[in-house]
Amino acid sequence: MPVKSKLPDIELSDKGLYDYVFADLSADDEERIAVIDVADGSETSFAQLRSYVESTAGWLHSKGIRKGD
Repeated sequence: MPVKSKLPDIELSDKGLYDYVFADLSADDEERIAVIDVADGSETSFAQLRSYVESTAGWLHSKGIRKGD
């Protein structure tokens, strides 16, 4: 189910999405909630999200998938 934020849309810079989301996070920011699953209310912090993204990227790399594929 799509959810629309009440906040205005954001403009992405020339940075990649990973750098846009994670590059400037402080230690305090990493413990903030990044995602809330509306189906069950579970919360994922920025630190957890970064870990999931990096694990997925490592798995894709191990399968031979490279940047640009």
